[in-house]
Formats: sequence, structure tokens, C-alpha cells
Amino acid sequence: MFPNLELEQVRNGYSDEYVAEKLGISQRTYRSRKVSGEFQAPEVVALINMYDRKFEYLFHQESGL
Repeated sequence: MFPNLELEQVRNGYSDEYVAEKLGISQRTYRSRKVSGEFQAPEVVALINMYDRKFEYLFHQESGL
């Protein structure tokens, strides 16, 4: 799980549907990738730009995972 990715989504008021649409993927795929972190490179770039945050911050994992 990537808590900062989730935090930025909530902070910006974006639904899973909205983010998935911006990434060009289904909501189901987005939810799965949010947990696994298995985003494609263009999706990672889109998320970095969407939230105006660095990769290291957005994809920081919780300790012990």
C-alpha cells in the first residue's frame, strides 16, 4: 500500500473513477495498482504530474511491508 498516493487523492478530492479516467485505465485496474504499485511508466508520470509530487514521496511504502 502507498499511503501518500491515497492521501494525495483524498486531499485533492479525486475519486477512483476520476483518477482512473485520467490514467486511461478502468477503476478496477486503478484500485488494484494502487495496492500493488504495478503502474506502467506513463501512469506514474501522470500521477506525479497530477499531484505535483516527487516519485519517492508518492510511492513510499509503509514500514514493514
